[in-house]
Amino acid sequence: MTNEEIKEQIQEDIIAYMNPLLDREYEITNDNIDDLCQIVVDCFAKDKKTNDSDRYFHHPEEVYNRAWMDANKG
Repeated sequence: MTNEEIKEQIQEDIIAYMNPLLDREYEITNDNIDDLCQIVVDCFAKDKKTNDSDRYFHHPEEVYNRAWMDANKG
């Protein structure tokens, strides 16, 4: 997916998450923020699985993961 497609998918997922909540007063809580963040993480993870992982080589999480794996080699 392109960055624009990822953005659109995240927007669609957030709207789907929020739709049942719109009929009542909505308050942002830590649980809600965690859910919304998980939507974003899941979207990027799904894209990473279906695309060339080299595209994510310099992503901070990937850099951290490689460094952690190198430091913890048994």
